[in-house]
Amino acid sequence: MIPLVTNLLVLTRTEVTEEDIAELESTVLNFEYTRQSGKTTSIVHIVESIMLFVTRLFGIPIEIGIFAPQREQANTDFKRLKNALQKSRKDLIIVDHEANQQAKEESNAKTITLGNGSSCYIFPVTPASKPESKTLHVIIIEEAQDINDEIVDEDILPMGTATNAVVVKVGTAGDKKCVFYKDIQKGRAYVMTAPEISADRRRMFEMDGDARHLVYEQNVKQKIERHGLMSPEIQKPYFNVWQLSGGMFIDSHQLLQGRVKKVFENPAADPIFREYREWYKSGRRSLPECDEYAVSHNIPTEVYEQYRAWLEQDHYFGIDTAKSSDQTILKIGRMINGRLTIVRSVGGMHGTNYEDQFDTLKAELQWFKIAAGSIDSTGQGDFMPDKFERQTPYKVYRLKFSRMSKDIIYKALYQKMVNGNFAYYWQDVIEYPVKAIAPGTQLSEEQFTAAAAEEFEDEFIDLEKRYIGDLMVVAHPDSGEAHDDHPDATALMNYAYDSYNISSGIRQHYQNEATERATAEAKAQAIAAANNGA
Repeated sequence: MIPLVTNLLVLTRTEVTEEDIAELESTVLNFEYTRQSGKTTSIVHIVESIMLFVTRLFGIPIEIGIFAPQREQANTDFKRLKNALQKSRKDLIIVDHEANQQAKEESNAKTITLGNGSSCYIFPVTPASKPESKTLHVIIIEEAQDINDEIVDEDILPMGTATNAVVVKVGTAGDKKCVFYKDIQKGRAYVMTAPEISADRRRMFEMDGDARHLVYEQNVKQKIERHGLMSPEIQKPYFNVWQLSGGMFIDSHQLLQGRVKKVFENPAADPIFREYREWYKSGRRSLPECDEYAVSHNIPTEVYEQYRAWLEQDHYFGIDTAKSSDQTILKIGRMINGRLTIVRSVGGMHGTNYEDQFDTLKAELQWFKIAAGSIDSTGQGDFMPDKFERQTPYKVYRLKFSRMSKDIIYKALYQKMVNGNFAYYWQDVIEYPVKAIAPGTQLSEEQFTAAAAEEFEDEFIDLEKRYIGDLMVVAHPDSGEAHDDHPDATALMNYAYDSYNISSGIRQHYQNEATERATAEAKAQAIAAANNGA
């Protein structure tokens, strides 16, 4: 309720300035509860409190919309809210009987209107039903795991644009990836599972002695005894474990542990570094000479260490080139404290104008000491790797994507991720939002990093894996909105590192398998030839 009050404190002032409006924040609150945990009751009482007391506090009608993907759920919310408001009727008594009569006339099977002017609208959201447009102060989305994200974005959220409406999503574990799921995976949700709910209800029992609070705990225990703790019948409804149709490439917690809260490195934008680099490359410089330069030019120690990293430490890159609607992505990384870390990411290069893309990529890479890189040559053929081999000094490992090659590069990347040997620079897109910025606007370093990191995490969370024999098959979901450009570029960067340092062991494993297979076939042929000779 606090974000709503914050909005109203600004919007109900006698005079509101542009600076006041600029300080308003768009708020989305996510709540993931288990089944039968009391989430509908919580929603009903929150709405009741807003319609009664927030309205009285600010003296204006509050408009609330509740959206649910099933008509039955919407009807349940409506009936329980109506009952709750009837119990609170003493708070609804007002002198203006005309207002009471008007409220009664406006109320119907989908609308509750009070005499104080506040209203709550109930909308079932199905592919066949388009929600009627209203201006809302609060948007509540029930069963958020099942609702259509496209309808939410195009039809529901615009109802709160004029009021900076607070958006509340409430749901439980589902079986398909959606915006609600991704926000949960990124830690942007309040999550309650059966153990927390049971403990909370036991505390209530200890306070009032009513043993009915313990029914939930006992019932869940019996279900666990019947089905087993790790069964889907228990894990999904009571522990919020999503049962996704496509296996996840990596657990989101393992992915997010690689976050490093720093902006992407951008040596090209640092004029002092450019001067230092020009001096450094003008002759063979010893370490004492470099130290003396830093001191004489008043370069801070931390900045000087960064300059030395760019010029002296090995960097590796991966390039996933665009195919049709995809974008070309460049990842640049180096080893930092034992973790291969993405320090810069560049994207936004759409289409197949590879000549211009090559110029952009070359301009980005020139500021780092590049040891090696790997380039996808599946879609456009060998044009891009040929360009790099002919016009740059870099060691290039070209790779055509196939089941075998993607198995190699993704298994190697997976090992680094799960063992804590991988990291990436990251900024929070909530702290540095970019969606509301007009196209073509220059982004700050924080916004640039936040936007790329958000795409990176979304695509990895979407990424699915399955096995065909011993091969790990990795791909994005079969959806027009799904992409795997960031994962592919990252896997290629890691492949360049492993190939250059021969540290992965996975390539060697397949080479050994091929050698053993060839040796076995040769022996079989020799035995067959000997038998035929006998």
